[in-house]
Amino acid sequence: MPIKRSAAVILTLIMMLGCLVGCGSQYSPGGNSLNDSSSWVSVTSEDGKYQLQVPAKWKDLKGQLSQDATLEYGDPSKEQYLMLLPESKESLSMNFKEYTTVILHNIASNMENAVIDQTADIAIQETPATLTGISGSSDQIKVQYWVYTVETQQDFLQVVTCTLQSKAEETKPLIEQVVGTLQPVSEESKQ
Repeated sequence: MPIKRSAAVILTLIMMLGCLVGCGSQYSPGGNSLNDSSSWVSVTSEDGKYQLQVPAKWKDLKGQLSQDATLEYGDPSKEQYLMLLPESKESLSMNFKEYTTVILHNIASNMENAVIDQTADIAIQETPATLTGISGSSDQIKVQYWVYTVETQQDFLQVVTCTLQSKAEETKPLIEQVVGTLQPVSEESKQ
């Protein structure tokens, strides 16, 4: 059920951010632009269904953010995190709007002083999606989430991204670039 999985995901991300802040990680702005193709790599979800382009400096964080995510990448030194959680439409008894509402409520309910921005209807690679920012704190750490929900033919996807509130403004353009590359893996590339 997405409610329980989302709660675990959010708590794990918040704890990971807390550890990194406490360990004194440093942020140094870098040139992560899609125009520089040498600094980006293609990554594929564990189930082989979806792929993204991520900065080459990002690390595979498999199993560190969520046991349910099929893709987990980020740059801990810059407090930039992304994970992909697919849910089969067949296993859920809700539509896309209801799914999005459940996911957002679940994330916000695990934070203190959560502020949910207005959800924007967007498209990612011509696929219907939503984008919602959620800010708040947990264990006195101020965090910023950008939660994308995406409706594919077979799945509802959560693309949960996170950083510290103090880094949100400089991180958001990069997150938008990365999530904008989300696409299903074509049959030709599977072979």
